[in-house]
Amino acid sequence: MFNSQMDWLNRVGYLTPAGDADLIVNYTGRQDLFNTRPSYHIGRGTDVQIKVHPSRLTASMLHAILRWDAESNVFTLEDCLSSNGTYVNGFRLNTHERLVLRNGDHISLGPPCVKVCGFIYHGLLDLDDFVQDYAVQRSLGIGGHGQVYEMRLRVCPSQVFAVKVMTYDADDHGRRSQASALEEVRALRLVGNHPNICPLVADYVLPEQRVICMVMPSYTVDLRKRFASCRPTVLEGRSILSQLLSALEHLRRVNLVHQDIKPPNILVEGDQVILADFGISALADVAIKRPARGTPTYAAPETMGPKRFTDAFKIDVYSVGLTVIHLFMDVLAQLWSAPHPGYRSLEKERNWFHSRRLNLVPIAGVHLPEEATAVLFGLIDVDPEKRWSASRALESPWLTLPTNL
Repeated sequence: MFNSQMDWLNRVGYLTPAGDADLIVNYTGRQDLFNTRPSYHIGRGTDVQIKVHPSRLTASMLHAILRWDAESNVFTLEDCLSSNGTYVNGFRLNTHERLVLRNGDHISLGPPCVKVCGFIYHGLLDLDDFVQDYAVQRSLGIGGHGQVYEMRLRVCPSQVFAVKVMTYDADDHGRRSQASALEEVRALRLVGNHPNICPLVADYVLPEQRVICMVMPSYTVDLRKRFASCRPTVLEGRSILSQLLSALEHLRRVNLVHQDIKPPNILVEGDQVILADFGISALADVAIKRPARGTPTYAAPETMGPKRFTDAFKIDVYSVGLTVIHLFMDVLAQLWSAPHPGYRSLEKERNWFHSRRLNLVPIAGVHLPEEATAVLFGLIDVDPEKRWSASRALESPWLTLPTNL
């Protein structure tokens, strides 16, 4: 129906013809109106955007203009000195008058009668609830489970949000069902409020578009971008680790495992870090049976091992520890002695997981205190049984004593 997802998000209204031969429209039977175009010319001419059927002779070649007012979120209609006038709900527009259109207005190009070209205006109130509430600003990026946009609240344009738009298949037997797409929404509802976890502001299920929209606060920087040109100080690294471990403790309380913790999925607001992107999160019992590896660079080794493990929360603990170590090393440096082989074969990937070694050369010059080293390497022990828990790390001297840095 639309050329791109952005087209649908920028649609702010549409026209439907009153008669079978009034407008030249596509197979949808309507003329969509987008806020990316400031005005639409209406008439029988060749240089108009809303084309009237040539048989409707009461319409001029250039009959009227529709203009979008972005500040007021309305369309206005103006007659272009047409021969037969432009009418809205039976009343003729005055010369140079710009009339604000209302949802359901009936527009006639000429005096209203059976043979006159007419169409009905459908505004924001006839569109999806989501488009009524939010206006897209720009695309922020695309991930494996959806595209993220910066959007503003129409009733209060100063309020800006990040909105993740996820598509799903019409058939539940497709690659991604509606139930599958809703899993991230359910996860964030389960999490509730925590200062170090990105909250869910609102969510919308739009069956016509087959999309789910998740509205979240807008953060402009993630950990990878924040430390792309510098390493964190020991104090900064300690604060980041403490906040992430606090988030993990909260996830344990609600029985949820994130499964894809890495610097790009950790947002930054001042000194606060916020864990985001719960696209492959799962309840702990599900994660044990079918662990999702997330990003291989930061994934725990047991997610690729043949042995069963009993504590799914240790998956996230490993990723948090490795993330902070990578920050101290240099987040742009190669974390492992050999790069990930890609997804060419499961066997090669498994071999890489079990033979990989940390590239510790970049971290040698950081001069971390012994207490810090004990915590960080305790969090990334390859044996999940020996690996530290989040609570144990939070109780360590390095994270509890302000003078023990």
